[in-house]
Amino acid sequence: MEGRVQHDAHELNRLLIDALEKSLKKTNGQNLCQKLYEGKGVNQILCLKCGKISERVEQFYDLN
Repeated sequence: MEGRVQHDAHELNRLLIDALEKSLKKTNGQNLCQKLYEGKGVNQILCLKCGKISERVEQFYDLN
């Protein structure tokens, strides 16, 4: 990270998690960030004609 570049808290958190994941690769803690920070959200689309629901699961580490 460059000291002169301004980041908001969301960007800083993302950069820190990315750096932590890179440093933990090929170690016993390589899944640590995933275990601590990963969440899952579900997007649903309902067809008004047939009533069918289409779902898509998305993984995330942080919320915007």
